[in-house]
Amino acid sequence: MRLAAALAALFCLVPGALAQPEFPDGGVVGRFEQRTASPGGYYLNAIEGEPTIRVNLVGVVARPGLYELGRGFDLVALLAMSGAPTDAPINQPGNPDVYVKMFRVGESGRRSEIFSEVIDDVLASPSVAPGLREGDIVEVVTRPSASVYVWGAVRQPGLFEIGPEVDLRAALALAGGPVLAPLDTRIERTVFVRVYRTTGGTEGLLIETTLDEFVSGAVALPEPRDGDTILVETLQRTKLSFRDIVSGVGAAAAVATAIILGIDRLGGSN
Repeated sequence: MRLAAALAALFCLVPGALAQPEFPDGGVVGRFEQRTASPGGYYLNAIEGEPTIRVNLVGVVARPGLYELGRGFDLVALLAMSGAPTDAPINQPGNPDVYVKMFRVGESGRRSEIFSEVIDDVLASPSVAPGLREGDIVEVVTRPSASVYVWGAVRQPGLFEIGPEVDLRAALALAGGPVLAPLDTRIERTVFVRVYRTTGGTEGLLIETTLDEFVSGAVALPEPRDGDTILVETLQRTKLSFRDIVSGVGAAAAVATAIILGIDRLGGSN
């Protein structure tokens, strides 16, 4: 409701369902035309004769389609023109997060994702989004699930499809948690949790911490994304007891005594 109300407020600010920037030349913003197109529609909003850019808007919005925009339009204004995200996905059980993504053709000629953010954060701080350019594609999507891999010393390793209310801690719990065999008093164990994420085609380490910090909330965890990998590893070592220390000191003393006797014998023979 907060998201819909915010976009509705933007949508109602001006006639013609658009943001209304002020221009020094006194131009009037407000020409809004719609022609049938497939899929979606064609929307024009510009001062007569001014340069425009064309941006494709797809996803869970009321009016997806091709938007031809004049000066002064940013991502928030585009979202306002398209109407609030459609109610059906937002009203699903669990209220999945709504994200806005931007795709752009780079110098290599390939289109790639340049921006992805929760739509509430974009509305709260419009400056976080890059400016619109000719040919950009804007997609509004819900995140009903993410595929997360859990490997290593867990009871049920594998691929888990998790919903929007499930964080990385819960994903580890779904895998049965770490395998922790009983220990005697001489064994010291540390369980490490590492989270890896692929960005730009390259997988990198995102988080490395102990199990205690991971489950206690001492470490801030990011929202799960498709392809995230959780790796659990166990390190065990034997603690030295008092007997081990005494034995070690005795062995060292015996070695030292042998060395001294050897030196004395060599000295006596000379």
